[in-house]
Parts: sequence; C-alpha cells; structure tokens
Amino acid sequence: MFRELRLGTKNFISDITPKFVRILERFSPFGPDNMRPVFLTENVLVAHKPRVVGANHLVLTLKQDNKYKTLNAIGFNLGKYSLATRHPNNTSLDIVYTMLTVYYIEYWQ
Repeated sequence: MFRELRLGTKNFISDITPKFVRILERFSPFGPDNMRPVFLTENVLVAHKPRVVGANHLVLTLKQDNKYKTLNAIGFNLGKYSLATRHPNNTSLDIVYTMLTVYYIEYWQ
C-alpha cells in the first residue's frame, strides 16, 4: 500500500537560489499542521559518484540540463540505493524532495 504524496511544485535545480530559500523559510515553523513543501525535479543527473555516510545516508551531487549549477543532497536512510544511482550513460532521474537549510559554525583551533 502506498501513501499519497502531495507535491508543492515542479522546479529546476537552477530555481534553487539563496533568495528562493529565504522565501521558503518564511513559511516556517514547519510541523504536523504546516508541512514542508514537497518539490519535484525531473531529468536530473548524478554529477559525481554517490557515497554513503554515517549509518546509512546517501550523499549526492546533482545537476540538470548539463548546466554548471549543482545541488548537494543527502538522502537520510537511503544508503542502500547508492548503487542504483550510478546509472550508465548519464540516465536521468526524477527526484522528489523537501529542502532543509543547515547552518553550521566552523571552529578554528
């Protein structure tokens, strides 16, 4: 049995800009009554060899339409798909995702 997935919008990797992320953050806080928007991007290529980090998380660099802009992504608990994302001949993928902004502080010693 499959769960219904409601998509917010279809977009391109080139649409994801700092301004777009700032606008998206205005809809927070997210939770059960205000879910994060779900996006669809079609015809995406895996730009670099995917890798598994931590317990089982898939780290990918994605690109679209042979443009220079790439998107760094992590699929939590999706490490088992690392081999499946290594498509021969640059076969494209359609991805469904939510966006999460991660802030970190780099400590100097």
